[in-house]
Amino acid sequence: MRTPTLFCHQIKRDKLEAVKDFISLCLTEKRSEYEELLRRYDLNDTRWWFHNLNGIDYLMFTHDMGPEGFQKLKQWSKSNSAFDHWFEAQLKDLFISDSSNHQPCFFNFIIVA
Repeated sequence: MRTPTLFCHQIKRDKLEAVKDFISLCLTEKRSEYEELLRRYDLNDTRWWFHNLNGIDYLMFTHDMGPEGFQKLKQWSKSNSAFDHWFEAQLKDLFISDSSNHQPCFFNFIIVA
């Protein structure tokens, strides 16, 4: 069973364009590595969008997390993958958050259509 899960990261001031470039890079030149990261952590069906609240930019994204997704994310810091380490460095550069946690801001929400 997959669990729709929302992540929300505050973007550092003046980094919105850099975040867009990071996402673009993950979806083009580094696509295969990014897709492997998603498989490695049991993350599926990524959807993302930007939102501005009171002049602060946020990247919000969802994954339909597989049954092992939460447990696998807890092992992120132990990864031997060079791409995971590169990805982590990008998160630290672009976002205000404890990216070492890699836990969703909200758990187990359900999208009702």
